[in-house]
Amino acid sequence: MEFHPTRELVGNDLDYARIARRVGAGDLVRVRRGVVAPAAELQPGQRLRRAIEATALYLNVGTWFSHRSAALIHGLPTLASPLTLVEVVRTFGGHGNKSAHVHARAASLTSEEVVFVDGLPVTSLLRTVVDLACTVPFPEAVMITDAALRAGVDREALLAAASDRYGCRKAERAILFADPLSESPPESESRARIVMAGLPVPEIQAQIFSATGEFIARADFLWRGKRVVGEYDGEGKYDGEFGVSPVVAVRNARERQAALEAQGYFVLRWGKDVLRQPGELERRVPHTLAMRPWLPAGT
Repeated sequence: MEFHPTRELVGNDLDYARIARRVGAGDLVRVRRGVVAPAAELQPGQRLRRAIEATALYLNVGTWFSHRSAALIHGLPTLASPLTLVEVVRTFGGHGNKSAHVHARAASLTSEEVVFVDGLPVTSLLRTVVDLACTVPFPEAVMITDAALRAGVDREALLAAASDRYGCRKAERAILFADPLSESPPESESRARIVMAGLPVPEIQAQIFSATGEFIARADFLWRGKRVVGEYDGEGKYDGEFGVSPVVAVRNARERQAALEAQGYFVLRWGKDVLRQPGELERRVPHTLAMRPWLPAGT
């Protein structure tokens, strides 16, 4: 990733006015004051990382990347947008403030709550998860905590660290609901939104067998009493990202769905477009469940 302090570009066939015009034209992106990056190089999700690396050039001692910025550095998923500010914690006193590029908070951090990752000063994984669980919306908190539990973070340690924090009840709800079996951020977000809508909580990664005991499928979501399978179709499932050609992936999905339907299951699918459309998942799930009768346990 390349970013360029504007002062280094000046005199290299550019001046501040020309740099400003290129930013205005969209050729360059201003990732923070005094730092630009070529817009053509930026992919979705990279802007915040570039802004973090640009901000690192100007950090004072005692300043640590935190919250969504720390999550990105640790490899945790978030719902950050290209407009999300770089977030830091300053430990040398004073008050927090927010500029056009950086949201700074004042707080004390112990030596166990800070680390260096890729040379960047950042709050520890546990501290980062708790900071976010106390502050971000429930679906995002579940997404982050699911991933942290998969990475080996201890649930009880999270609960203990959150116990005396502002927002502790909000954090506790997400931490207790989180499940390391959830395999992707969209699955985590889907599950959280389903429970927020007051709908029955599905089993996740449930194994489904035929009446004769033959394994059929492992479902992202399963409402067993309704024989409804929920499947999140990720963007990479049918484009060869996982080492399976698109033709084979589509054929496998059709055969799997046919096998489930032969056993009396209904398969409800959704993808990114549904997840990003407010209320659409919350409309589709209850509509599907309402069409299906409850079956006696064990059937």
